[in-house]
Amino acid sequence: MTRPLRIALFTYPDPTVAGGVQEATFFLSTFLEKRGHRVTVFGPAGKPMLPYRKYRGVCHAVPVPMPNGNLTGITVPYVTKPALSACISPGRFDLCHIQDPQVPFVAFDLLHNLRIPIVATFNASWDASSSLSFLDTVLPILKPRTETFRGGIIFVSEHVSRCWSQMLDRSIPQSVIYPGVDPVFYTTPSEHPFAYKLLFVGRLVQRKGWEPLLETVRLLVRTFPMVTLTIAGDGPDRQAAERYVEEHGLKPYVRIPGRVSEREKYRLYGTHDIFCAPYSDEAFGITALEAMAAGLPVVGFMNGPFQELFRTSPAKKLLVENGTIRGLSSAFRTLFSDKKLYHAAKLWARGESRKYTWENAVGETEKFYGRILTHYKQFHEGKRKTPSPQLHYRR
Repeated sequence: MTRPLRIALFTYPDPTVAGGVQEATFFLSTFLEKRGHRVTVFGPAGKPMLPYRKYRGVCHAVPVPMPNGNLTGITVPYVTKPALSACISPGRFDLCHIQDPQVPFVAFDLLHNLRIPIVATFNASWDASSSLSFLDTVLPILKPRTETFRGGIIFVSEHVSRCWSQMLDRSIPQSVIYPGVDPVFYTTPSEHPFAYKLLFVGRLVQRKGWEPLLETVRLLVRTFPMVTLTIAGDGPDRQAAERYVEEHGLKPYVRIPGRVSEREKYRLYGTHDIFCAPYSDEAFGITALEAMAAGLPVVGFMNGPFQELFRTSPAKKLLVENGTIRGLSSAFRTLFSDKKLYHAAKLWARGESRKYTWENAVGETEKFYGRILTHYKQFHEGKRKTPSPQLHYRR
């Protein structure tokens, strides 16, 4: 970019809890500011966990359970205050970047009413076997309604692109830009004696696979009583996970400390041997990438994003068919017994993760901003027939 931009960045999750979209929004805004841009992050009210330079609470976040067991949120605007679209005006901002424009309701106001260029990022996806796969039938029906969108779309993986691009008109500029990893994880010390220590980091919701992981550990400790598992995370399923551990006699093997600080997460990556990623309906897998940066081999379920992330891995057999407990158990046993594979997986993980930096991600995003600004300017100056930047829904 040849000039600094004034960017309005809207995000929808509750800022007081941890999550992938929250972290992506924070690092995106931070690295854009390092490049000289002025970023204001708008989102739900609450004291953010992450140290944004400029965050404004402009709505309420309402948690909503999804059919796949995940817990998402919708944003409800303040009744007594002007709509956010009235605040993000051409005189104050050059561009608005929306995280997950499909999430009601504030994003809908922005899509309909803004008079500046819009970039929208899709962070959600689903597997073919998911309860959300009905969207594959619904989304193409919406395609005619996106023909007049004069912004641009970013997908966080090729898999996310395949899920959502089926509803987007081909004239809309689109790009796959992978998120980065917090640079601190590249410095994680990973050389220590192998001690059969497994680590899970993530929200305790159904799609993160905590239950099949505990079932797998229940099988493993019969043969490998030295195995231990740390589950670092919180969420609506935490009590169910703790109850499972209690009822199946796994307390000597499983520890659930709940949500941990970034400093503690860094320490956990450096003191465990294998990262567990039994995920489904995953958009990218940022915790798996963090683990790779820390030099941990990853064992889990194969999903769309992991087919991309682990495309060149020498240990792809450690990612097994979704939901297969025996397969997951077999993958762990393979890694326990094959130290050559274990060290090859560690070495590959460290090297591969360095392709996914926030410097690269923000650099690509910045280029995309320039593309969209040019695209919008051409319409605005009358070089094309339709100057409107917003998304119109045909009745």
